[in-house]
Amino acid sequence: MTTTKKRLAFIAIFIASHFLTQAEREIIRTDISQIPHRAKAYLQQAFDTTNTYLVKIEKDQIGILTYAITMENGCVVLFDRKGDWTNTDCQIEELPKGAVPTSIWNYIKRNYKQEGILQIEKTRDTYKVKLTNRKTLLFDYRFNRIN
Repeated sequence: MTTTKKRLAFIAIFIASHFLTQAEREIIRTDISQIPHRAKAYLQQAFDTTNTYLVKIEKDQIGILTYAITMENGCVVLFDRKGDWTNTDCQIEELPKGAVPTSIWNYIKRNYKQEGILQIEKTRDTYKVKLTNRKTLLFDYRFNRIN
């Protein structure tokens, strides 16, 4: 076998193994039956879960699971391995009230009456909120505005 053929064979095996490992790391479903209880509870509180479109369960390189739920209206909700939400993103329409912590929801409705919330992202110590006017607000873990 020539060097070129060996290289091509190696590249083909490498590409095939990449796709096989990628397939093992990603599971796609159309129902929420295999996500953690906390994630189900959040979805039921915030959205009509009959409108769930796609459930994507991913494993990273070390086997930690994350969940991405896409709703029929285009909203995407991300959950960590425990089922705690980390990001809720509805770039087209406003987030429902149940998808946002009450204190943040009340702050927005009191101070930005004409605006809705398109996205909320939760990190270990902050909440990042994007409004319909594209303004971004930061809140600490006690829901105090910090920017």
